[in-house]
Amino acid sequence: MPTKIETPTLRVFENFIYPEEEIYLISQIPKVEKTERKVRTGIFRYGAYIPPYRNNIVSEEIPRWLRGFSELIDYDHVTVNEYWDSQSLDYHYDSLESGEIISVLSLLGTGILSFKNKKGDMIHNVRAYPRSLIQFSNELRYDWKHSFKSDDHRYSIVFRKSNIKVNA
Repeated sequence: MPTKIETPTLRVFENFIYPEEEIYLISQIPKVEKTERKVRTGIFRYGAYIPPYRNNIVSEEIPRWLRGFSELIDYDHVTVNEYWDSQSLDYHYDSLESGEIISVLSLLGTGILSFKNKKGDMIHNVRAYPRSLIQFSNELRYDWKHSFKSDDHRYSIVFRKSNIKVNA
């Protein structure tokens, strides 16, 4: 049973998936050569169109290997990120069209997900362990910027549920 840490806007599930599932997911991710860049290198997106996430779209269909989470997480868009040692993603807000809950599954390595309030005078750090799922919503999702710094080679799979209404 996964360890669960929860606040009104933050949920952390350690050991959310089994080691065998992690190995399988990593084997399915397209490989990118290591680079000396300081920002994440591999970015692959699948599923619904959510502005501003139109770059690096691999397919409008979510592949079978990323569909096994639909009973646990509500999503129609997936971003797979690859980070090498010390690479990061600077503070940002996810687009409003990304839905109410952002879910991040961490694979292979560790890192720090940091949240900074609007004034910039408060920072909350969450360690992302391999196979853990971190979900943030409500105030933490909309009013706090977040960033990520990798300790070593790792992947993150980010699940979003678009709130864009399509006219029929």
